Amino acid sequence: MSSLLLDAFKLAPKQAIDFFRKKGFKLTWNWQDADARAHESAFTVAKAMRLDILQTIRDGVTHSLESGRSFSDFLNNLEPLLQKQGWWGKAPDPNAPGETVQLGSVRRLRTIHDTNMQSAYGEGRWRQLQSVKKSRPYAQYTAVLDGATRPAHRALHGKVFRLDDPELQTIAPPNGYKCRCTLVSLSSRDVEYEQLDVEQKLKPVSREVLVSQKTGELKTVNGVQLGDHSQFYPDYSFDRAPNRNWKPDLQRYDADLRQAYDKAKPKKRGKR
Repeated sequence: MSSLLLDAFKLAPKQAIDFFRKKGFKLTWNWQDADARAHESAFTVAKAMRLDILQTIRDGVTHSLESGRSFSDFLNNLEPLLQKQGWWGKAPDPNAPGETVQLGSVRRLRTIHDTNMQSAYGEGRWRQLQSVKKSRPYAQYTAVLDGATRPAHRALHGKVFRLDDPELQTIAPPNGYKCRCTLVSLSSRDVEYEQLDVEQKLKPVSREVLVSQKTGELKTVNGVQLGDHSQFYPDYSFDRAPNRNWKPDLQRYDADLRQAYDKAKPKKRGKR
């Protein structure tokens, strides 16, 4: 079992699983078509344009969260299913005649698996912090300080924030692919004993980033300005808090897709 999964189950397995299960679906061709709010609210995989394929992949990730199985098990189970559904290897690009696009592959499944585990763990951790913020109202940013740590993430290591600061969600980990950072809760006594400086109200900032070398497309990324006037920006699509009121716009789908969604979403349990 990966260390990420061990941490997720040790800290908040139920919150992580509940968060992932409540996601809807979003069909996208390019990964940059879905911003962070869409990623947090809906399960999406670039170039997976059929709900049955998305359902197959999401079922695999859900099972990994629930059972703690390894990526190898995830891959061995999913690869033959996706090949059977025709979502594997190279395929003609419908938007660029004569060119091909990558559908399923070992590398893509690794990214899908790890990123969704990160997101579920991060949301579970955030909910846990919020549940104890009356007695532990602060959070300290903790990065893994090794050669793979991003300089921007390293710069946040050790900083302390108020959990009631609404802008903190913008930079709550994960802040990018393969981000290993986390938030650790602190009490007022912890802060006083360690003589820690607490960041005052974070200021929202934003900037344009290049998301496609091929098209030159730019997207807006949200970040925060710290007390020392430095700024921190998560990677694109990791920069916004979850929208827990999101619901899919089923009117945009045809009847078959709406029926597939209704069949795939979790059923409500009746009262006993």
